[in-house]
Amino acid sequence: DRLVNSVIQASKKIKNETEISSGATSVSFASVQYIIRNVEDIGDKNILLFGTGKIGRNTCENLVKHSKNGHITLVNRTKNKAEKLAGKLNEELQQTDVLVVATGAKNPTIDKTLLNLKKPLLILDLSIPRNVNPDVEQIQGVTLIHLDYLSQITDDTLERRKQHIPAAEAIIEDIKLEFNTW
Repeated sequence: DRLVNSVIQASKKIKNETEISSGATSVSFASVQYIIRNVEDIGDKNILLFGTGKIGRNTCENLVKHSKNGHITLVNRTKNKAEKLAGKLNEELQQTDVLVVATGAKNPTIDKTLLNLKKPLLILDLSIPRNVNPDVEQIQGVTLIHLDYLSQITDDTLERRKQHIPAAEAIIEDIKLEFNTW
């Protein structure tokens, strides 16, 4: 019982006294952090999430949890629904402020011909291979952020976290010494 409590105490102390768990380490969370930092009044914006695979679901959960946004629309892409989807997606895009693309398509699913925009649009492409054609950046008001950029954020976070390992190890040694003394 005492050992379990010591482990829990060490864990809490490391979390509270170091920055070893700060920052985004998943692309889903990094994308949400990017959106929150770069879109004013995110809680009032319309967000369209295109693709409901693992990354899409994780991104949606993080958006709901961290953006306090109630205007999130999910659209899934399947071969047998592709034609229906094209019309629906076009309608949704007219209302969208932030588009997150997380589909598993082999070719781009979003290009400039699909975007008939009347307002600025932030697009995050979380797909491999890229599912947003770079030609969308030719449209005024469109900002395209790709997975590569978000991956760099997560890599930087992991590097920063590594700097806190010695402090975490020192805390563990202190708790271990206390336990052994007991």
